[in-house]
Amino acid sequence: MVFGTKGRGFESPRARQFRSYISLTGEIRQHRLHNSLGYGIIVSNLSTCVYFEMNQKRIPDWLIKCVWLVVIVLLASGYFLLNKPRGSPHILEIALDDWIPLVPGFVFPYVSLYLLLVLSVWRFLKVETKLFNLAALAVCIDLVLSYILYIFFQTRIERPVVSGSDVSSDILRWIYSIDEPFNAFPSLHTSSAVLCTLLWRRVGSRFWPIILIWAVFIVASTVLTKQHYFVDILGGMAVAIASYYVATKLVRSVSKSSEEVAEP
Repeated sequence: MVFGTKGRGFESPRARQFRSYISLTGEIRQHRLHNSLGYGIIVSNLSTCVYFEMNQKRIPDWLIKCVWLVVIVLLASGYFLLNKPRGSPHILEIALDDWIPLVPGFVFPYVSLYLLLVLSVWRFLKVETKLFNLAALAVCIDLVLSYILYIFFQTRIERPVVSGSDVSSDILRWIYSIDEPFNAFPSLHTSSAVLCTLLWRRVGSRFWPIILIWAVFIVASTVLTKQHYFVDILGGMAVAIASYYVATKLVRSVSKSSEEVAEP
């Protein structure tokens, strides 16, 4: 679409983006790049169009956030499908794990992760859509990377017998009964806690130091409840940092492309 503007033709951003897509498609056909790379370029360009439309508020912010939440819930549910024995799982126990005691009382920081996740969802629902997109994308990448490792490198943890009769021991035994001892590497508890800390800091919340301390207790609880080995913690941290970094790069790249398209 071209409109007259003071005697000069003015092409709308949507028309320019569409023309760019058609031109790119023609170039791919001209060079006969009929392979996954060529079509990947087309998909990437179409993704820019979609993100541009969202930035122009063609799609309501609340709907975008709801879609992200549905996707995250569906992805998270995949954990239970993968937490089953397959083949011969690896055991990543090291000498350090023998020195780490079982402390049933740390089951409370362990289960508090779910409260942290609820608070994080509440906090990020109130931020601008761009930051919410970053947070949601980082969570999705975190889950996908973890699931890939669960599928191709399944691990198992040897749990001790919990003999205590106090409340924390009862809760820990209950967790053992509903959570299979597989898919320990990387620790999703660790990656989720670390990712929450990074994201709370990203939005500039004054509460992020509290979230950091909270996350430290959650991470420590994964080994003090014998739900994970120490190596699982390292894997969880690595996945969280990688997910945050990749999500930041992707959102920044797409936003930059959208801004270029939006320029008159």
